[in-house]
Formats: sequence, C-alpha cells, structure tokens
Amino acid sequence: MIKWWKIRDFFRSIRPGIKSLITWFPVIWKDRWWDHSFLYSILRKKLELMEEGFRLHGMGLHSEMDAKNMKKCILLLDRLINDAYIDYSKGNNIRNSFEKEEMMIEQDLDLLFNIIRKHIRTWWD
Repeated sequence: MIKWWKIRDFFRSIRPGIKSLITWFPVIWKDRWWDHSFLYSILRKKLELMEEGFRLHGMGLHSEMDAKNMKKCILLLDRLINDAYIDYSKGNNIRNSFEKEEMMIEQDLDLLFNIIRKHIRTWWD
C-alpha cells in the first residue's frame, strides 16, 4: 500500500525536479566520456549552484566562507577547463614552457582537491 506522504512528496518534488533538469540540460548535453574537462565541467556546475545557494540563502554560521571556498574551486576549475596556462605563441622555450605548465596544472589540481577534501563534509546548510 502506498503511503499518502510518499504521494505528497512525489508531487512536491516535481517543480524542483523540472528546474534541475532545465538547469543541468546544457551541461549534460555537452558531456562526453573521453576527456577530464567534461568531468571538471560537471563539478564546476555543481559548485556554482551550491555557491549561489550558500551566498544567497545560506543560514549556517560559515555560509559566506563556504561560498568563498566554492568560488575558489570554481576559478580553479575554470583554469583547468580552459587549459590556458602558457602562451606558446610568444616564442617561449617549448620544453621549459611545457614543464612549467604541468607544474601549474598540478598545483591547481592539488589546491582544488585539498579545498574539496577539507570542506566537502561541512558544505551543507
């Protein structure tokens, strides 16, 4: 037998569910399995939605700081997605530039996942 509150909860979830589908549709439409940048895009969208929610509607003691940390992660993900660390058209030494680029990417990845590792379990409101 179906409980009445399960039916109520189903109907209450229709509007936010449709809103989520509309919000996520462009990201999922562009998603592909073969490159890490697509994973970064999904993570970026989730953090963007969370950051906005914490900034505008957060009621926790640390909501503003949480939003700032999420924004840092978004900026790091932007750099990783755009993959634009070194301008190779300026005649730089390609080998040194490649090594520097790799170092910068590793630093951004370390910082991104250190922030997430440190705060993810407290990012709730």
